[in-house]
Amino acid sequence: MTPAQAKRLSHLDALIDVTQDAVIFIDDSGAITRFNGAAAVMFGYTESEALGKNITMLMAEPYAQEHDQYIKRYQQTGEKRAIGMIREVFGKRRNGEEFPLELSVAEFPEGGPSHYGAFLRDVTERHHEKRQLVERERLATVGLAAATLAHEVGNPLNNIHLRAQSLERRLGKLGIDDERITTGVKTIRNEIARLNSLLDEFRLLARPQRLDLGEHDVVSLLREIATVELEAADGRVQLVDELDESMPPLQIDKGRMAQVFLNLCRNAVEAMPKGGSLTLRSRLIDNEHLQLCIADSGPGIDKSVRLFEPFSTTKREGSGLGLPVCRRIVSAHQGEISYETSSAGTLFCITLPLTQAVLQGERSG
Repeated sequence: MTPAQAKRLSHLDALIDVTQDAVIFIDDSGAITRFNGAAAVMFGYTESEALGKNITMLMAEPYAQEHDQYIKRYQQTGEKRAIGMIREVFGKRRNGEEFPLELSVAEFPEGGPSHYGAFLRDVTERHHEKRQLVERERLATVGLAAATLAHEVGNPLNNIHLRAQSLERRLGKLGIDDERITTGVKTIRNEIARLNSLLDEFRLLARPQRLDLGEHDVVSLLREIATVELEAADGRVQLVDELDESMPPLQIDKGRMAQVFLNLCRNAVEAMPKGGSLTLRSRLIDNEHLQLCIADSGPGIDKSVRLFEPFSTTKREGSGLGLPVCRRIVSAHQGEISYETSSAGTLFCITLPLTQAVLQGERSG
């Protein structure tokens, strides 16, 4: 190797060490021969832990299972599926977390210990933004359909309601006290009320969320609503209050956010018909967001149920619109709502941004 070549290799080596993208070299058997600092941060392994190991330990399925066969097929046929291209795949961190990656693979000339080089970039944030965009577009479509349905159904329903009221009054004037007739009319009115309630939820999905913002103590609001719901449960559900009183107030629409808390607390209580515990938690995230969590100790939710999809519900008489409406309200506050579920219960978390005034106060203090 000439001095000029050695100098170029030295510069390349230094560049690999400082680049923000993960750079991983492997030999023709898939064993890792180079693992830069960015790769160590990205995957959670030190360089010494990674060197010599098969690169499949950094891959999510089905990529890990297919990788060795891909190398063999490429060496036998020359068929390229990743080399010279940019692809999106999923990696796996040391803690088991799977995450999206942008991958570019290069082949090195023979003669050295490294045969292939992988250049990787974590695109988790990009995927998150893409999901949010898709969700906004989907909700807009659902909202348009909901507005149309609410308009087309609302007028006939109001007419039926008026006719039922008129019929009830005429039965009273005629002195008809047949239980079957009066019960039937009462059932009609109850079903009309239920359908009107459903239409109200449709309208909430349909119309833009216009917020009446004010500075409010969300911790106290959540505690107050949870307490009222537990009182209705006749003592079968116990409150575990882990809320932090020092949490700052937020700029929220109090009525809308109360609707979200009420829906989540009521769902949690209904998930524990034989009793259990309702746990409330709060915490700050990166001094920029406040997170409120509501956890029940029920049996969990079937993971095939897509809770935030309209009309998707685990309740016999549920409309399947409550949680989509909650997500719409939280999104209007520039926040996010998520959940985790297992056989030990379900946890819902609402993440909301702190106000600029609060942030400035913290910095100046």
